[in-house]
Amino acid sequence: MKRSTAILLCFVLGAVGWESQSRAEERTPLFGVEAHGKWGFIDRTGKMIIEPRFDSVSNVVEGLARVKLNERYGYIDETGTSIIEPTFENARDFSEGLACVYNKENWGYIDRTGRYVIEPQFIQAGRFSDGLAGVSLRDKTGKIWVLKFGYIDKTGKWVIDPQFELAGDFSEGLASVGVSSKVGYIDRTGHLIIAPTFDGAGNFSEGLALVQIRNQSGGMKVGYIDKTGKIVIEPRFDEGWWFSDGVAPVSVGGKWGYIDRTGTFIIHPQFDLAVPFHAGLGEVKVEEKWGYIDKGGKYVWNPTN
Repeated sequence: MKRSTAILLCFVLGAVGWESQSRAEERTPLFGVEAHGKWGFIDRTGKMIIEPRFDSVSNVVEGLARVKLNERYGYIDETGTSIIEPTFENARDFSEGLACVYNKENWGYIDRTGRYVIEPQFIQAGRFSDGLAGVSLRDKTGKIWVLKFGYIDKTGKWVIDPQFELAGDFSEGLASVGVSSKVGYIDRTGHLIIAPTFDGAGNFSEGLALVQIRNQSGGMKVGYIDKTGKIVIEPRFDEGWWFSDGVAPVSVGGKWGYIDRTGTFIIHPQFDLAVPFHAGLGEVKVEEKWGYIDKGGKYVWNPTN
């Protein structure tokens, strides 16, 4: 998928994780679209704002969009002007004024001028949220090197020492962490608030978080919990993403639709993939083509490839 969309779900077993989610209120309402093999941006009416010329694009976050050109990543503003030249092997969206970028072997953090404020040194790195970012270093236990995750502040100082198997972004005051092959949630002091009982867990958004639970037959299903750890939407979906604009995309039987906070489908499963709504539109995939729908399920931009 060349469209750089985002999800965070910490799977302790299998270590499957998509890029970190960006808060909807931080995004400028431009939407990435593909035309003739290149990516540009439209507004919510479908009008082309930035002509397609990139190999891939992400959402506009904090006024900048991450773009890929000639196998390198950089950043543009809402007009399409290059702000940080594409020189990085990998990169993530800006969050709280910093973006984590990858060159050669490690991740570090740059500011909006492209200057490193935290030098590349981490094996894995997440976005800053609530002033903290989850990062990992290799730790030698006997003769075996393992990854340990903790949290740093914007100076690169450890605030929560490396001790977890996985570390998600902080969101709404909590972050998902891996402990003994299960996932729970900590607060900003590192104290466990929700016990690690889940097989996978995502960020809190609009008061709910996606969790993955193994059923009696050994299969995995996803549902949603509140901040007390109580399951409020039973785990009956195959896959899912976070809530945004009051709805969340989930899949059943290989097709994706959107549910409300009661777990009721408001757009029935029909897409090959669906992405959380932002600025009133949801991105959906149909037969390798991407488009945008409104909350009524009507296409604003018909699927193209």
